Amino acid sequence: MLRRLLPLVAILLVAWLLVLSGTVIIFGYIAQFNPAEGAISPFGAAVLKVVLGALLAILWILILYLLSIWYVRRSIKPTS
Repeated sequence: MLRRLLPLVAILLVAWLLVLSGTVIIFGYIAQFNPAEGAISPFGAAVLKVVLGALLAILWILILYLLSIWYVRRSIKPTS
């Protein structure tokens, strides 16, 4: 039982770390990103923020998806 519980705890820990680090990245870096005046238009800066946030979300989903696949392959064994 502990063999299946520890990976689940690890997945939860990784998920929390992703949420915390993502919050820091979004609010600490992406939302605060203001390029120099004239370097990029305000609309371009807004689009860049949306794209960076979307890429971060896709990365989170990919990491959690790979962790869940790893857990399923590790915990479910063929019965033969």
